[in-house]
Amino acid sequence: MLFADPGNRNLTLAITGASGSLFAREMLRALDADKRVARVHLVISSSALRVLAEESGINGRNTLAEKLLGRSSAKIVQLAHEDIGAPIASGSYPSDGMIVLPCSMGTLAGIAHGLAGNLIVSTSCPLLPGPRDLAADTSRADTGPLASARQKVDEVVAVGRALTADRDASDLVAAGR
Repeated sequence: MLFADPGNRNLTLAITGASGSLFAREMLRALDADKRVARVHLVISSSALRVLAEESGINGRNTLAEKLLGRSSAKIVQLAHEDIGAPIASGSYPSDGMIVLPCSMGTLAGIAHGLAGNLIVSTSCPLLPGPRDLAADTSRADTGPLASARQKVDEVVAVGRALTADRDASDLVAAGR
């Protein structure tokens, strides 16, 4: 089962310095509107702040959720990127998953190698040992300590291929491509 309580999901949305802040804004809106999502922890990297300013004209560190949504939301909690001691970074914190959108190559490398120097990477580390495998592929032979990190990289590659080939990414992930 993917989520313990499908009507009360607790998710993290991380925005990094890669181009594509429009996608992050739309994801935040979708999560805010989704009745199945009870809480969204929003973490925005310093590089993302610059990209947001350049791509969207959104400036500042405070009230970014309100600026992205165009209004306030009780379900969204913004956390400082530098706060590696935030509750969401703990393996005991009840989380149903994390979305990093857009994901810079530096963040992807940090996640893949467990280089937890900021809240985005620190939050992803406890989630890696218990991957949320949307394809429910139980045939994976790779069970080493980085198996779930490799799975996440496989998923990123699959999404990239899907975007360039106009295919559904879940088909590619399920096929192991």
